[in-house]
Amino acid sequence: MVLVLLAAVLYRPLRLPLGTAVLVVLLLPFLNAHPAAAWHIYGLAFDKIVASSMPPPGRWSDLTGILATLGIGLPLTFLTILRLAAAFATLQVGYLAVVRQRRAVAALDIFALSVCYLMLMSPRTEENTYVMLAVVLALFAIMLRQYDGERFRYRLLVVFCIALGCHSYGRWISEPTVFWLKPLLCLAFLPILIEACLGALFYRGALSVEAEAGSSET
Repeated sequence: MVLVLLAAVLYRPLRLPLGTAVLVVLLLPFLNAHPAAAWHIYGLAFDKIVASSMPPPGRWSDLTGILATLGIGLPLTFLTILRLAAAFATLQVGYLAVVRQRRAVAALDIFALSVCYLMLMSPRTEENTYVMLAVVLALFAIMLRQYDGERFRYRLLVVFCIALGCHSYGRWISEPTVFWLKPLLCLAFLPILIEACLGALFYRGALSVEAEAGSSET
């Protein structure tokens, strides 16, 4: 949902096809022989979403997992305000990515922003959910690998990817790091992502590569 909303707001040509696709998907269940049953299930789904937004604290791998590890508990009202503020900030940074970056890189930035928002702000982020972040880190590592002067951050993201699999390496590391390590890695990745969205990463490297390619052709 986060990625769909970001794409709909930031890419005007996508609004009509995205809106149409979402509407079609939502209406498909009513083709059932008992449309009232579909409506009833939608009601149950809404109730479940509301209940899922208020899980027990300290048992999830989102931002609250780090805070709970530090012994910090925040009220639901404050967390809701924080999530709304983070959503607005995500939208603003995504807009800058569309304006300042090349089209392909901007699309990757928006995908990465949606994943980071889900990892840190979804109230039910689990350890396994971070497989999505591993994909983002791997893609960014591949891009950083192509540019001179970015080898340190390339290696850093590779280390992050390996660390995201800590729950599979045994209890010796999974138990001490549960709930806090993975959201911390996501937070550590944010400066690199924001730099990319602002056009300060990849873009200049791409220009130099294109310039070298043009001069060699000449």
